[in-house]
Amino acid sequence: MFPSLFPASTIAIGSVRVGSGDLGVIGVSCVALGAIYALSRTKLGLAIRAAASYPESSRALGIPVLANNFIP
Repeated sequence: MFPSLFPASTIAIGSVRVGSGDLGVIGVSCVALGAIYALSRTKLGLAIRAAASYPESSRALGIPVLANNFIP
């Protein structure tokens, strides 16, 4: 069995008790949704997708293809 990434504790928010693992899952989900939003709705996301799909055309339009390939 894999070790837990989050300590096994319970956090009380008002009258609701939430496990720290549940809060971790919610946090990771929010980060993933933010990344999806950034890649689909911003100029940086458009540039990254353009450089990945059409590197020659992107380079001709002035989008730095190599810089976009190294963004984690």
